Order: sequence, then C-alpha cells, then structure tokens
Amino acid sequence: APSGSTAIVTLPDGTTVDLNSGSSIAYSQGFVITDRDIRLNGQGHFTVRHDSALPLRVTTAHATVSDIGTAFDLRDYADDSEAVVTVTEGAVNMAPAGVKGNRCDVRAGQTARLDVASGTISVGKSAADSPYQWRRAVVKLSGQSMTEIADILSRAYGVTVAVKSRRAEALHFNGEFNLRVCSLTDVLEALAATNNISYSVKGSLV
Repeated sequence: APSGSTAIVTLPDGTTVDLNSGSSIAYSQGFVITDRDIRLNGQGHFTVRHDSALPLRVTTAHATVSDIGTAFDLRDYADDSEAVVTVTEGAVNMAPAGVKGNRCDVRAGQTARLDVASGTISVGKSAADSPYQWRRAVVKLSGQSMTEIADILSRAYGVTVAVKSRRAEALHFNGEFNLRVCSLTDVLEALAATNNISYSVKGSLV
C-alpha cells in the first residue's frame, strides 16, 4: 500500500488483509502448501480463514502473532517503539520475534503492546475508539497530543509532519475529519484556526 493509500489483499487461503499506508506483506510460494507464514511491515487488519492444521503466523520486525481463529489488527512500522495487536474476534498468541517463551494470549476486546526496547508485553482492554480509524478513513481526536496527531497525519497522507517546538508538542486537540473528504491542507488550516499553531510546507515536509 503506497504512502497515503490503503489496499485490500485476498490471500490464497481466503484470508483477507487490509493494509494501511506505507505497509506491505510477503509470503513464500509454499503458502498454504507447507505453511501460512506472512511477513508484515507496517499495519494490517487480518480476517483469518481458520485452519487448525496449518495456523496463520504473522511476523514483523519485532513480534510474531499466531492465529487461534480470529480477526485482528497488527501495527509495527520500522520506526515504532512498540508493536501493537488489537483482537476483534477470537484470539491470537503474541511473542517477541525470534524469542522463545514470554508469550501471551490476546483475546477479543483486548490490545497487547510489545515494547521494542525491553521485549515485554502488556495486555489490556481495547479502547472504545481508536483516534485513527484507518479502515474507515476517519480520524477522531479526543485530546491527543500534537505529537501523536503529527504521526497520524504523516501516515494518513503519506508526508512527514514534524513538530518544531515544545510548546506545540504539549498542545492537545479534539475534532473529527474524514480522510476521503478533507485534504491535508484542510486539516492543517483547522488546527491553525485555533490560533495555537502555525505551519509551513516544504515539498513533502510539513
């Protein structure tokens, strides 16, 4: 899925994967025949065709998530400080990539976060609403910091949004916009209209 776009892929086993901006998956020619192993870079939502004899396994740079019959969202971009899996149906097993032990089951309604630096996994109740509902092309802000908003805008629009001052980093905003309707300029103008921030654009850098 190119930067600023999303994509939907149907795998040979019938599993569907929604890919977020700047994400990719890869699998071998032996997929479904000898294994169901997938390599993910970025973020994808998996609706899995369950097969107990040949379980689906998704590996990222920092984590391995194994299907126990489920639908789940997995995010682990190269520059992320954590790998995050949110389960909407069924359950998965999550572990640090390449590490035996330290595994945990994550069930529907739960979100697990794997800290890249320590390799520890924490599991909690999933938030009612994610600020970046990327599959619906909707962003709902409920007090997110400008730093978090910059990350959301960077991925949503395929640009680099950098926050240049500590004062701006400390600001928090509320609001909602649809990515299919609002351009990046529309969003930036709405934020600037609060008279708390200003912005400039240089190519793909904001």
